[in-house]
Amino acid sequence: GGRIIRVSGQNLDVVQEPKMRVILSPPKSLPPRRKRRQIFDLGGHSHGNQYESRCNVKSSTLITCPSPAVGLEARRAKVKVLFLMDSLYFDFTSVGIDGFNYEPNPKLYPLNRNNPTKPYHYKPGSIISVEVGVFSESESTN
Repeated sequence: GGRIIRVSGQNLDVVQEPKMRVILSPPKSLPPRRKRRQIFDLGGHSHGNQYESRCNVKSSTLITCPSPAVGLEARRAKVKVLFLMDSLYFDFTSVGIDGFNYEPNPKLYPLNRNNPTKPYHYKPGSIISVEVGVFSESESTN
């Protein structure tokens, strides 16, 4: 947890209590035969473990949310992310392209390898390669 997730939109400055909720569920052992509609109870009753973090309204178009810290069970769990905007909620899968995963002890590499203290200058039309390494359990205990 602790990575800053940026939520963009319009009229976000009217949201009084923005939150990011992560729900961990055991992975499915068999693929489902058909897709079922999922219903969430925002009163705190759901299957799996829930973790929340309070978000910060930065402007009418930006909210930042620190990703909630989760336990080791996130390693193999099915992760569902919800953005709570007062009485409304948005499932990350409905607004994001890819799913959301937690990686234990990620190692992030700078984009600007020539001078990591300076920002990376993007040239339109070029490719940005983002590298993330994951420590094994033996590396994280040393």
